[in-house]
Amino acid sequence: MNKRAFTLIELLVVVSIISLLSSVVLSSLNSARDKARIAAGKQFAAQAGRAAGDYAMGIWELDECSGSSAGNRAGTNLGTIVGGASWTADSIKATGCSLSFDGSTGYVWTTNPTDQTQSYSYSFWIKPDAIANAGLVSNSPINPPISGGNGNSNNIYLNSNGTVGYFIFNGSGQNITSTTALGTGKWYHIAVSHDAANGKRSLYVNGRLEGQDTNISTQSFGRIIFSFNRNETGYFPGPNVFFDGQMDEIHFFAKALVAEEVGVLYAVGASRREMSVR
Repeated sequence: MNKRAFTLIELLVVVSIISLLSSVVLSSLNSARDKARIAAGKQFAAQAGRAAGDYAMGIWELDECSGSSAGNRAGTNLGTIVGGASWTADSIKATGCSLSFDGSTGYVWTTNPTDQTQSYSYSFWIKPDAIANAGLVSNSPINPPISGGNGNSNNIYLNSNGTVGYFIFNGSGQNITSTTALGTGKWYHIAVSHDAANGKRSLYVNGRLEGQDTNISTQSFGRIIFSFNRNETGYFPGPNVFFDGQMDEIHFFAKALVAEEVGVLYAVGASRREMSVR
């Protein structure tokens, strides 16, 4: 019986076939994982819709990718893009865009005032390019909404040490601050909840409760602004600048979101981000 050893070429052919079969198997596994992620994302999205329900008064997805207006999927309260704010494909989502602010003059101001005398919540994503004393989202009656100072307002802002603050101005200052410090080049989910019925407000970072107090004051009507100059002397010690970085998926709810609802909103965005960077 003749025995013949494999030649080098034959061995290479066998290795190539094994590698090809492995690639097919891995591709099938990855496809199944992708489908599972997509299904999970859809489930989270459905849960988020039920959580917010008809209370969503503002959903600025920032997916126009061009022009000087930010559409509102929940109504007609559009946002006007001002100064150094521009569209970018760097988004929390697998598709669409976000807005990039230059840290100097860029902001967005919505068309109509919103009633924040009752319970409300904000939910949005940011990706800082610089860590500085900068305004993120505010409700202010001031025109233009960058001068600060003399009107009832609520303000979500970034500190120079990377922490996030939630400040209410109503003749005096009421403030809570996160324990988590943000860094540059990474997306973060920020949410605040103002529960007027129970006299409580809460601050969340990436779905986690970071600060809470029960001594809250009532607010008034005002326009929502994305990125603002933190220059209310005595309450926001300087130097203060506009936000430098990206913003995406800014939501305003006419209700106080509970922790579980905030967690769902964070999970939705996080799952979308995971899909977009794979």
